[in-house]
Amino acid sequence: MKRHPFPYLSGSESPLNTKQWLVLVASVFLAFAVLEFLAENENTTPIGALIFFGLPIVAIQFGAKADWRELIRLPSLREVGIGLGFAIVNLVVTLVMGSIVVAITGIADKNEAVTKLAEASATEFATFFVMTIPQLMGEELFSIIPFLAILHLLNWEEDGSSRRKHLAIATVLTALLFGAAHLPTYNWNWAQCLFVIGSARIVLLIPFILTRNITVPFIAHFTFDWMVFLMVMFLSSQTP
Repeated sequence: MKRHPFPYLSGSESPLNTKQWLVLVASVFLAFAVLEFLAENENTTPIGALIFFGLPIVAIQFGAKADWRELIRLPSLREVGIGLGFAIVNLVVTLVMGSIVVAITGIADKNEAVTKLAEASATEFATFFVMTIPQLMGEELFSIIPFLAILHLLNWEEDGSSRRKHLAIATVLTALLFGAAHLPTYNWNWAQCLFVIGSARIVLLIPFILTRNITVPFIAHFTFDWMVFLMVMFLSSQTP
């Protein structure tokens, strides 16, 4: 089976130049800033999630004048299986890394949104479930666009002799960025964000590297998060 090239890089249908990549990277950082600003008010959080996902798509289509469908494709059954498989791998890695960080630091900060979900009404639960779709796709765009931009700066070539080194560099830098973005959510716990969440991001990048389709890590991310959410809700319900 012939592998798709990385979207918007050398060898793809519409390779972007450095100026176009700057537009895309700026869009994901702006979208993240808007998300964080609107998260201060629970009533505007859904708007923030939609902007987090929508603004980079608009930037791809109109700012970089590329086709967003090159990045976001309908997954095949094989790709769905890959996404579900990596959700389980991510759960195992997160539990192991989390245990190590807690054993060393003795600290583990909770995601307040997950804690509140255990006490949510049926309407609040349904709203939260629906809004995790644009929220998590936005998180994938926030990770994948910088990942691809780094590969562009490294002069990525599908058949290049340095491709493994370039993939490693882009993966580590993206994981650090993703972990740092979660610092406000986890009370500025650097160890938890960089090592636990950073490790999770590395796991979630692998299905994208394998398939070159952002929908696959989204499936893994969505499934993983909801496994965690449901486990937290179950454990909370057992607490007297």
